[in-house]
Amino acid sequence: MTVERSEPPYLQIARQIREQIESGQLAVGEPIPSARQIAVNWGVALATATKVQAHLRTEGLIESVPGVGSIVTARKEAGGGRSYLKATSATGLIYAGTKEARILSADLVKASPDIAAALGLDPGASVIRRERVTLAEGEPRAMSVSWLSGDAAERAPKLLETERIPRGTFAYLADTLGVAVTAGREQISATAADEAQAKGLNISPGAPVLLTRTWYITDAGMVIEYEEGVSPEGQWVANEFTL
Repeated sequence: MTVERSEPPYLQIARQIREQIESGQLAVGEPIPSARQIAVNWGVALATATKVQAHLRTEGLIESVPGVGSIVTARKEAGGGRSYLKATSATGLIYAGTKEARILSADLVKASPDIAAALGLDPGASVIRRERVTLAEGEPRAMSVSWLSGDAAERAPKLLETERIPRGTFAYLADTLGVAVTAGREQISATAADEAQAKGLNISPGAPVLLTRTWYITDAGMVIEYEEGVSPEGQWVANEFTL
């Protein structure tokens, strides 16, 4: 195992271990390499290996168990556009580990002015509306609605079926159209759960929730999917960056 010098070594190693966790190679409850093992396996100093574990711990990916070491923990993460783009690119699956989606509805409807604007369509244009609840270990972690151009319905018929699309709707449609999803834009806000959100997430009305709006954009600059999501408190939105 090796590290490059384009970013701090501890971030590179943490990313590699994270990918093993998200792919299911390291399952919940399994131990990750000790700091000494990390130092040997990646050829880094023990201090760097310790930073790797600390970083994974702050991300909620591992926890320390006395007499055992650091083990993979069930991660409460709201997900988000960037994480989904990374997941489909790295593994071909939009959800990994214990996460799964249950499709509640998939219909062809008329776009409201706001939805039409988000997709760059005319108000009243035909759009596909897919509603889902995302679960982890059987518990609801998020609810979301995806909106896509109705013109895609004939070429991508699975968008109107209430079956899961393992790669995710944007990746499936991109493959069908022969384009690539290369960018995204996301807005995040906090609010109180309304009745419908509380019922879907099994929380109390008025409880704090996180709202997200996500645009998935192709290499030609087209918005291929617009998504609105909501998740309960206690979920993390995790992103990485370097300067």
